[in-house]
Amino acid sequence: PEFSKYKDEAVLAIETSEIRVIGSPESWAIPIFPLHYEKQFKKNPPPLVSIQEVRKNRDQYMEKAPEQTRGCPLESLNGPPVAEEHLNDNPYERGGFFLNCFS
Repeated sequence: PEFSKYKDEAVLAIETSEIRVIGSPESWAIPIFPLHYEKQFKKNPPPLVSIQEVRKNRDQYMEKAPEQTRGCPLESLNGPPVAEEHLNDNPYERGGFFLNCFS
């Protein structure tokens, strides 16, 4: 909800920076997930956990971390299989230096 405010602040910081900053603010609002994930997230949003909650119950969250961060797909996020002819689709027309691969 506050995306525009933060984007404007970041753009101003980039413009007034004394050092060279490389970024493409025009791309920040472009969706990043494949369409089937977007639909899934709208239907069943992932839970939001505050940093205070994680700090308070750190052990509970840390014991889950290895299984969620070792590159193994999580059951809840497995989307439908992607047909071979669609593996290189670019639904959001990304270009330039973006190195995105949804596999």
